[in-house]
Amino acid sequence: SKAAGIMFLYDPLGNPVIKERLRDLGVEDPQIDSDFADYQAVILAEMKTRIARMRNLGPDAQLDVPMAFLVGKYDAWADIFEDSCPQPRAVCREGKFDLEAVEENSWQARTFLNHFCPSVVQNAEALAPNIKYFPISAFGHTPVPTAKGVSPDPRRIKPRLVEAPILWLLHQIRPELVPVI
Repeated sequence: SKAAGIMFLYDPLGNPVIKERLRDLGVEDPQIDSDFADYQAVILAEMKTRIARMRNLGPDAQLDVPMAFLVGKYDAWADIFEDSCPQPRAVCREGKFDLEAVEENSWQARTFLNHFCPSVVQNAEALAPNIKYFPISAFGHTPVPTAKGVSPDPRRIKPRLVEAPILWLLHQIRPELVPVI
């Protein structure tokens, strides 16, 4: 409850509407066929309730700390994203953090989420007014089926934008640590 910032990782492949859209587009990703219940919106709402209780805040109070909302597995849902938005921009240029790129990427990821799961966006924004959305990919490619499930191909690992939420939170908390363009 005393954190200077919050990160929330959302898995869009847990959302049935997004999974159906990916199937319609012919995206081949073994994770799309995984069968697990999507409790992420519930977890986000419960997180707000618990933090408010721990901080003795009222039910409508918002946190006064920045929140980085990570929209994972970008490599899997990029086809949907690119229907209406350009590729996310790199957030580091010339050794500096590009806040304009962060704003643009955040708007695009928020637009994507708001189209498919508006309640998630509403819950996140009810929790923290200082929020940015980050399309990220930990592996940079779709995992491959293995005998034990799915896993990344070590030869193809190329993370996408994973540094963005950490740099943004650091800039929000200690701006002198992250030079900006």
